[in-house]
Amino acid sequence: MQGTRTGSKEATEDVGQVIAQKEQEAVEAAWDVRSSALPPLPEKIPERLYVSIDGTTVHTREEGWKEIKVGTFYTTTAEPVRVPGRCPRNDLSN
Repeated sequence: MQGTRTGSKEATEDVGQVIAQKEQEAVEAAWDVRSSALPPLPEKIPERLYVSIDGTTVHTREEGWKEIKVGTFYTTTAEPVRVPGRCPRNDLSN
């Protein structure tokens, strides 16, 4: 099957519009104060969840300087404890 440049571009844009619509619906649902529905839980609940928040200012053409707030949630992976002078765990000599 041979695709055309225009066909590929249109197909990509169509998929992008579907994804953007679903993301917008999720954002609207999350901010709907009348709804008591909670977002779905992740498949695996992390042992520890970190949250970082910060604020900064941005200049917009319409409103001038505004403060915005940003945040992120993330997890980490534990690294094995390293003992100086000893090889990692795959060393079976000790």
